[in-house]
Amino acid sequence: DGAIQLVKGLDLDALSFGTEHTSVDELRAIAQYQQTDAIQQECKRLLKEGLFYGKALRQALITYNPQWAPILNKPNALLGIEYIKAMDINHMALPIIPIKRSSCHHQSTLHESLPSGTALRKKWITRPTLDEFDRALSPYFPSSMIESVKTLTQRGNFCHYERYHDSLLLQSRLISSSLLGTIRDVSEGLENSIKKYCTLNTWPDVLSHIKSKRYSSVRLQRMCA
Repeated sequence: DGAIQLVKGLDLDALSFGTEHTSVDELRAIAQYQQTDAIQQECKRLLKEGLFYGKALRQALITYNPQWAPILNKPNALLGIEYIKAMDINHMALPIIPIKRSSCHHQSTLHESLPSGTALRKKWITRPTLDEFDRALSPYFPSSMIESVKTLTQRGNFCHYERYHDSLLLQSRLISSSLLGTIRDVSEGLENSIKKYCTLNTWPDVLSHIKSKRYSSVRLQRMCA
């Protein structure tokens, strides 16, 4: 939703994203039906049965139309559906330009010509030597930026979630529950859970205690960052 609001504010001409499924009509149909009362009610029923929110929503949609199952099991197609839903909510009618994503989303090695972000980050975060960088990573970066990437990597000027564990733990202890509640997506008493467990020794410990069917570890990491 935040990304789409930026697109709207910048007055851009089109929206483009990578996706395993490139039929805009089908992605839009899923996005629109996802917002209906029937799907929301079925989703709530499945949540009461113990399913996580994302899985409950997918199952509700597949129950309505089993042919959507292959689409709803693709992570970037799901993201595209969320973009389109946000466009509908923000009353935007931009052309959509999907780009076919051919690589495996969670592939952890660099054996493909178009590797996943996961594989690139895994290799890059090891802080390779310059020779290793040239051999293993240079082919995947534009020539115009490769020297800057190499320099910043060697200096340690990069973001990685694990580097901020101590800072997040400290901030969660210093910030009041009411201020935590003003953070985007922190709702339904989640701020109280954070305050309850922020006295634990490590940030991963805190996350392990506050994650739930509605709030996955990944979602919590993003909102707390």
